[in-house]
Amino acid sequence: MTIHVMQPKSSQDQKRIYRFLYEVWADEFSRCMDGMDHDRRIMKDTLDETGQHFIAVDDSGRILGCVRVNFLDQCTFPPFLRHHMKLDELVATFDKQRIGYNSHFAVAPDARGKTVASLLISALYRYCLNEDITIGICYCALQYVTFYYQLGYRPYTDNFRIDAGIRVPLVHCGRDRDYLRSIRSPLARLRP
Repeated sequence: MTIHVMQPKSSQDQKRIYRFLYEVWADEFSRCMDGMDHDRRIMKDTLDETGQHFIAVDDSGRILGCVRVNFLDQCTFPPFLRHHMKLDELVATFDKQRIGYNSHFAVAPDARGKTVASLLISALYRYCLNEDITIGICYCALQYVTFYYQLGYRPYTDNFRIDAGIRVPLVHCGRDRDYLRSIRSPLARLRP
């Protein structure tokens, strides 16, 4: 099976992403999150309007995974996240045009442990470097912190509670080649 990573080409592709996210987060993990529409079985929030999505698809076109990035200078952040992710402090330190917020990272159950996650993260990282994004932020559940650490993410503020559990705010300095090499991040090889 060949896996292709691409950006959605049509509104149909976007709708497929929203349905895929719903199936992973609502059906599989039984989570209730902002943007979930249980009647239409989709997950779409206000950040989708300005986000850039990447999808991993198989030869048949079935979505195996996705991830989204928003540039802070092009989106309106929900107040709850703005507060807990300390965005005002980050923007005071870094140029908001150079900060990307990574979210909606999901992989289909039968594609986990394969190359899907690596391909999505590589595509996202290259894209952010090309767009001159120097800081990437996200948050994750406690059980995924080790995975993000291996990529080069680091905690930068207090954990917070959202939907079903504790979330850890993380920051990635994509141009910090020395740090990425020192922790043996696979992303260090992609850094020009």
